[in-house]
Formats: sequence, C-alpha cells, structure tokens
Amino acid sequence: RHVTILTPSQESNGRALSPLRFIEDFDDAHVSHVSLPRLEAAPAISIDENITDDGSVTDQDKLIGSEDMVRRSSVIDYAKCVLVDNGLSVTALNHFIESPHQFLLQSILKLPQAPSAAAEKGSAMHEAISRIWISGKRVGSTIEETLSTAITEYMDRSFLPLSEKVRVKDDLLHDAPAVARALEPHFAATGAIYTEHWVRTFFDGTYGGQPIRIPIHGKLDAVVDNGSELSVYDYKTRQAMSLNAIKGETKSPGRGAPGAYFRQLVFYRILLEGEPRWRGRKITPALVFVSPDDKGRCPIISLPITEADIDKVKKEIQSVIDAVWSGEVLK
Repeated sequence: RHVTILTPSQESNGRALSPLRFIEDFDDAHVSHVSLPRLEAAPAISIDENITDDGSVTDQDKLIGSEDMVRRSSVIDYAKCVLVDNGLSVTALNHFIESPHQFLLQSILKLPQAPSAAAEKGSAMHEAISRIWISGKRVGSTIEETLSTAITEYMDRSFLPLSEKVRVKDDLLHDAPAVARALEPHFAATGAIYTEHWVRTFFDGTYGGQPIRIPIHGKLDAVVDNGSELSVYDYKTRQAMSLNAIKGETKSPGRGAPGAYFRQLVFYRILLEGEPRWRGRKITPALVFVSPDDKGRCPIISLPITEADIDKVKKEIQSVIDAVWSGEVLK
C-alpha cells in the first residue's frame, strides 16, 4: 500500500551519492517525490581538564567541535541510556565478547537484520516447544502433532525466501517424530511450568569509583519448579555438542563468542538467584539439543556451575560497563 525510500544525495562529509539505479524503474504515475534540505548538526564542545581558577581555558586547552566527536559522543550517550534503561541480555553480552562493533550495531542501535534460515528454524521450534509445555496433554502422539502444527503455522508466516522456507519446514517436520519420542520423558516433568518466561534483576557495577546499576534480563525457554529444585531448560535446534565445545574449550570453537552456550547457562542462574521468590533454591540450568542424532536422541546436558564461573560472567558484564562508559567500545 505504501513505501518510503530515502535516497540521500550526500554523505555527511559532503561526498556525493547516487541513488540505486532500480529506483528509476518505478512508474512515475505512482510516485511522489519530496526533497528534504540538508541540516547541519550542532557541534559538541569539549574542554580539556586544565582550567584556570577564574574558569578560563589555558593555552593548551582546545575547543573541539568536529563532526566525528558529535557522532561518537552521541553513540556513547545513547549506549549508556540503553544499558541503564533497558539493561543487558546474555545475547548482548555474547555480542560484546565476540565484537564490540557487533554489540553496538545489534544490541544498542538494534539495526534490523534480515531473517536467516538458522534463526527461523530455531524460532519455529521454540514456539512449538512452548505450545507443548502449555498443552495439558504431553504424550508422544500429541507432542508430535503439536510440533508439526506449530512448525507449519510459524513457517507459513515466515519472511524467508520461499526456497529456504520450504527447506527449513521440511527439515523440522522430518525431525518432529524423533523429537517427540526422544523428549516425551522430558515433557512428563511435574511441577509449576513457566515457558517463555522473562526474568529481570539488577547488576551493581562501578565506573570511576561511582556505582553503576543496570538491569540484566532474559527470556527463559522453560522453567520447571518441582518445589525443591528449579530446572531451567534452553533449547538449541542443533545436534549435541561436547562439554568442551559448550564451554568454548575446543581448539576450533567455531563462530560466535567462545563458550556462548555455557555463558548463557551461568547468566540464567545469576538471573534466577536474583529473583526473590526463588532466591536460595537449587537451580539447575540445562541445554536441550532438539536436532536428533543418528540414533534419534535429543540429549539434555547440564553442566556444573561454580562460583568461579559466576564471578567470570559478572566480570564480563562489568567489562561492558567499562567499555561503554570509557568510550573504548568505539575503538
């Protein structure tokens, strides 16, 4: 019904730009053109610390009003606001550890990402598993039926290209019977069930001797509270990994931040320990691999989490605060 396309004629530094040539292919009868004037950004002013008693600036001090400084200062201020107001997820923490540049683009500025086959595959399976937990009937045939229905409905509305959509849907539906058989005992768990459950608490950090408090949060795939123990499950739409691979201790850790999956489990434990109603309870986070192996198994792997593991992740969260408040995240 309507689309707006922005075609800047200049970069901020004045360099001329040409619009994408395909824009000329639009039928002019259905196009209205609006020209926007160039606006100059107001320069920021920075003064060095050497200021005389009367408030004047010494000869060594400089007033800096460069465009680059405006841009950098704005990004840092915005990043601080995002962390203080919205907080930090384990996904954002993993982005930072992998690449501060990626952290800024995806976790702070939240630039839109085109859907990928791998991400849509995981989202479809997560939605299906959530429906199983919510369902009152969690036995083999019902599990398979719920999986198939939810996967089909999700993939039918996916924005993947048709060829990728069909391939992902076929792969998931092919695995659904094996997943249902392998995880039937898992879904037979009793107790209070929380699925797609948001947990939010606070991390108390510091910078320059001043306290910095930011929220930390996460959406937990499934939490089962049996009264004496809290079992936390995170579902991965891939085949099982070794313990060393999960912890990022293999020679070829693969793509992403090393130990991202284990860091996720530790992060979730930190979150739940900060939740008042579950404070002091035994918390057991586990990964569930829902792509069956050659024997039709979907392993559930729980790794012991030590105080040293928790301290390490807390130091990593603090490193995000240090990088943002110091501006080092832009370097």
